[in-house]
Amino acid sequence: MEDFLNQREQRIQEEKLEVVRELREKGTQKGGLAMDQKTQSSRYIPAKVRNLLKQEYGEKCAHEYCVNKSTNTHHTRRFGLHPSHNPLFLAPLCQQHHEIAHSLDVRVQEHRRR
Repeated sequence: MEDFLNQREQRIQEEKLEVVRELREKGTQKGGLAMDQKTQSSRYIPAKVRNLLKQEYGEKCAHEYCVNKSTNTHHTRRFGLHPSHNPLFLAPLCQQHHEIAHSLDVRVQEHRRR
C-alpha cells in the first residue's frame, strides 16, 4: 500500500511539472495557460490545474489536520505580484484557513514595513 501511495504522489508531482512546462510554453500564445503577467490577467484557474489539485487533495482543505471541504484555491505567491496559476503555488483551502493565510500575509507585510 505504501508503494502505491508513493507512486501516486510521484505521478502527481510529475503531472504538476508537466503543467508548469505547458504554462511556460503556451505563455506567449493567445489563450494559452500563461505564466507571465503580460499574457495572464484572468483569475480563472484552468480546468487542467483544478483537476490536478483535486487529484492531489480531493475535496478537502490542504491544511494537514483540517477535515473541512475546500472552498477556495489559494495562490501561495501573491497573484497580484506573480499572476500565474502554477500548480506548485496553489492550495485548496477551507474558508477558515484561507482567511488565516491572508491575515498572515498582511502581518508579514506590516512587519517588513517597520
